[in-house]
Amino acid sequence: DGTTTLVRPGPACAEAVAGALGQRRAGDSAINFYLLANLPAVLARQGNRGYRAAQLAAGIVAGRLYLAAYALGYAATGLTFHDDESAELIEAGELSVLFLLAVGPAADREGTVG
Repeated sequence: DGTTTLVRPGPACAEAVAGALGQRRAGDSAINFYLLANLPAVLARQGNRGYRAAQLAAGIVAGRLYLAAYALGYAATGLTFHDDESAELIEAGELSVLFLLAVGPAADREGTVG
């Protein structure tokens, strides 16, 4: 529905890294965007094509977030994730995580976030 909700303020670094298959960037980022959809409702309305449409919509939103982050001088990266652990971390309820985007300070040449 296009809304943005702060689900869990404050540090949850270890949980974010675990949910992102151990990728440290999820814990180092300033913010993680979890793009969600109510897949049972989408599938009931549109069948298998609905899943692809939901993924496309999440990708478009993520692309816009990437552009906004880079315009502000921040790094952004899409991360792979454990579906269930990520949904549990952000208390998604009936919603499914489709895309995880970590945004934060740009890493220097040695890989250190600064």
